[in-house]
Amino acid sequence: MLKTKARVILYVVAAVLLIAGCSSSESSSSGMTVEVEGVDFAFEPSEVTIPQGEEVTLTLTNNGSIFHNLLIDNVETEEGQQDIVLEAEVNEEDSITFTATEAGTYEIYCDEVGHESMTGTLIVE
Repeated sequence: MLKTKARVILYVVAAVLLIAGCSSSESSSSGMTVEVEGVDFAFEPSEVTIPQGEEVTLTLTNNGSIFHNLLIDNVETEEGQQDIVLEAEVNEEDSITFTATEAGTYEIYCDEVGHESMTGTLIVE
């Protein structure tokens, strides 16, 4: 009798774990996440495409050996025209969440002295 109860409990626990493992996470409904890596004098990827009207979290991860920033000027968002500014020390990251409301192409750049080759493109479609 005791072995039967133990088996039933084991099956119930296994079923609960299986169901929990199959459920979807909430992050899929909270928008898109885009990760850009800053390495020494380049962004990877250098071209990023996001959907117009969808919430996006943009993250800059600095895997280079010096400070980097990521700037995008005059992005049309729900809050109006917005400059995207991310700054990250070595081995750190910075994020911003926004919703681009107007399709277009925007320049991504790092404005640190000597980092002129750190450019890219944000495409909102």
